[in-house]
Amino acid sequence: MLIDNYKSGKNSIEIHIESIELLFTKYKDSYIKTFQLNQNHFINMKKFKLNRSGNLIVIKVNSKDCGFFTISLLNKFVGEFGDLHKISKNLLRDDFAEAISIGIKFALKRLSLKGVYSYQNNNALSLVSLAGFKRATYYERHLSIVFFNFIFKLPLKIINRKLSFTFKPILKSLPIRVNSSLIKTSLSRNHIPYIRLIREDEDRIFSLIIIGLLNEFHETEENGDSLMVFGNLKDYKINTGFEYSDNSV
Repeated sequence: MLIDNYKSGKNSIEIHIESIELLFTKYKDSYIKTFQLNQNHFINMKKFKLNRSGNLIVIKVNSKDCGFFTISLLNKFVGEFGDLHKISKNLLRDDFAEAISIGIKFALKRLSLKGVYSYQNNNALSLVSLAGFKRATYYERHLSIVFFNFIFKLPLKIINRKLSFTFKPILKSLPIRVNSSLIKTSLSRNHIPYIRLIREDEDRIFSLIIIGLLNEFHETEENGDSLMVFGNLKDYKINTGFEYSDNSV
């Protein structure tokens, strides 16, 4: 469905909104290539996004597909902006940013959302900022290993996809704790499954986790990755459930 079109110099820009399912059918090859997914990761992300539901925004330059992004539903108020990728140099940076802004605004009205959030890596920060995103906070990921539902914090953190040593996770809170409300995600590393915590809106059912890895979101004042927001989220407490999502890894 065409939602807007305009001229940018000699180029004609079109912005289309489609079912998110189209990302995994018509644009499957481009999606796998851009995000360097193996078949298992592709299938897992497909299940995750389709279960959430949402929309795919397609950006065309002179009637050719040149860029994509998705809005998937976190809940009835907030969506997650993701899967941002550019597949043609014909899509200029300013046009990409403008199309992102137009596409999100339309999707917010269509889905009756207050806004969207995004865990952006540093490579895309300037682009989404140009599109109208604002930084809500900085964050870093702390890594723990789970053994028979005991969570052992490791002296490791992840920022901009880079792993580094730090004793901050261990010193700031209990280095060992037990949690019976854990769920396996669809992802794994070296055959060790990633684990998430049960959200407040989910039924608490005991699940025995023999071994797993847990990522947890922690705010930091600086030198972290950026949680970006777009829309009317100033007075809305965003409980994104970063560590609860398959996207957290």
